[in-house]
Amino acid sequence: MINNNIASTQIDFGKTPPSGGWGVPVVIQDEQTLEVLMLGYMNTEAFEKTQKEGKVTFYSRSKNRLWT
Repeated sequence: MINNNIASTQIDFGKTPPSGGWGVPVVIQDEQTLEVLMLGYMNTEAFEKTQKEGKVTFYSRSKNRLWT
């Protein structure tokens, strides 16, 4: 389940180098067990796509692109 109660205005994407391009670290957990499944990064575009489509989308810093 995607938590849709978070607005992009609550996340300061600009505090990450370089100039906010890398995004913020995001931890994905199992909803029931709270087991950590993955650590990835989201920039504004990845966050908005995640909220819109209901599938987690990350920003790949090494490939400089989004991935779902």
